Amino acid sequence: MLPFPEEIWTRIFAELECMLSMDYWWLYGDRVDCSTLKTLASLCLVCRDFRRMAQSVLYRTIPLESLQGPETKQRFARSLAEVPLLGRLTRRVSLNDSIPDHGFNLKDMLDTIKDCPSIPTKLSMQLQRLRSSSRWSRDGFDVLMLAFMPRVQLVDCTVGESSGLLPWALSGDLQTDYVAARNEDPQYMEDQEDQNPAGTPTATESLEQTWLPALRHVHLRTGDCVEGTTGVSWMEALLLNPRLETLRLLGFDWTGYEVNLMRQKYQPCSFTLLQLKESIVDASGLQNILKRCNKLADLTIELGDSRREGWDREEDSWEVDLDQFGALLRKHGKNLTALDLHTEEYKAAHSADGRIGSLRELNALKHLRITKVDLLGSSYETQSPGKLRLEDALPHSLETLYLHFEDSYYAGQGIDKQGHQELYELITGGQFSDLREVKVEFYLTDPSRCFGREIAGWKVRTIEEHLWERVASTGCLRSILVFTRMS
Repeated sequence: MLPFPEEIWTRIFAELECMLSMDYWWLYGDRVDCSTLKTLASLCLVCRDFRRMAQSVLYRTIPLESLQGPETKQRFARSLAEVPLLGRLTRRVSLNDSIPDHGFNLKDMLDTIKDCPSIPTKLSMQLQRLRSSSRWSRDGFDVLMLAFMPRVQLVDCTVGESSGLLPWALSGDLQTDYVAARNEDPQYMEDQEDQNPAGTPTATESLEQTWLPALRHVHLRTGDCVEGTTGVSWMEALLLNPRLETLRLLGFDWTGYEVNLMRQKYQPCSFTLLQLKESIVDASGLQNILKRCNKLADLTIELGDSRREGWDREEDSWEVDLDQFGALLRKHGKNLTALDLHTEEYKAAHSADGRIGSLRELNALKHLRITKVDLLGSSYETQSPGKLRLEDALPHSLETLYLHFEDSYYAGQGIDKQGHQELYELITGGQFSDLREVKVEFYLTDPSRCFGREIAGWKVRTIEEHLWERVASTGCLRSILVFTRMS
């Protein structure tokens, strides 16, 4: 029997890769399937050729939560230090639940790899500052793993109480001084400056300035909703990474208070996609996002509920004015091609004043997800002399529209029935030549989920989807009224 070509074996092994799906990135740890890793590890023992091919797949995506126990984590780190080629194969790493178990000794680990040539001098200095602190051992472990993966493209991590070393390590430039002040040990830094005085070039200076050159995507989560939020000022160094393309955040505080804590609060950011889920954002925070992220094309803002506010936040200190949001989008959001705004969790405990208003000026916008009441205002506003119709609030460039479920007093049955006619006029009016799909989310048994009429050239159907699954919630079933243009 003729042997299989290597290309075929490689494709077979690639089917066993542990994948990090973008669909549920906020649930990593619960959703990452690590079952294929044992199969790949077994294939590495068959023969040398299998080992070479299977290792490239095995180390391409590393979910560190699959490593159980401190000894396993230490052995894995040592293997990367002893065989640097393995870490160079890694393109995606999930640090979720990688908090070292009781007994993990960062000091011993640093002693073991202190002469490793792949770790830049400045990074080694910062790690040494953590060696005597059990409180920050997790930071040291996470950053140590990144030091062995110089070609990583995606980093995913659940953040907790942190020293600030991780966002600095993800900044792309280790010559910056954005490590949180809580790490500072004056005596230690004085000793290091004596060993390496200012102005003396180091052998790793160019490496430090282009640290993790392939990094393009970062996912950060602040655990469960009961853990509150992490302030965006904590990750200011990461925001300044000139090569970052996508940033996904769960449970972060991007308000005016956090913006004022930044050193360079309007320094341009390079990423084109920003997702903020279960986060705290106000008008000042949105202004900061839109003004500094001048390449931003895809923006998602899902406001968190009262549990994300935390116990130490002053009452009524977080206010969302949709009029201000709308004005900022019209002024600074003209480059957006996709916008998703969801405020229902916030409105469960707060009032969101005003409305977004017309987005007609956003000529680049192709994909919009929003509630109709946030866009057009409450039923009282839509019946006033200055009311805004759905078709008048949307840009002509729109290709897809998704209207989120409205769980508010003002979004009653009357608006739903009226909405059917508005949707009909939107689709048949001829203003939106590129429009190809419209979806409307309803309560599962809402009678308005059935449209009851046909539209020439369009397929109309009602489906059920399981939505809004979170770490602290199993989600719920919703009815989706779907209009699809037939080509």
